[in-house]
Amino acid sequence: MTARKREYSAEAWRPWLDASLAVESAITEHARASGQSRVAVEMAVKQAALEG
Repeated sequence: MTARKREYSAEAWRPWLDASLAVESAITEHARASGQSRVAVEMAVKQAALEG
């Protein structure tokens, strides 16, 4: 598989950045509310995403 070379566009990346920030914030808030470590919550989220 070959990546296509494209011009960088901040507008094109904006939805991905916004989604990433929302996920990071939700992970942090859930960790605080549940008393779990942030790393443990993030790892559980990643594992759940991989298992789909």
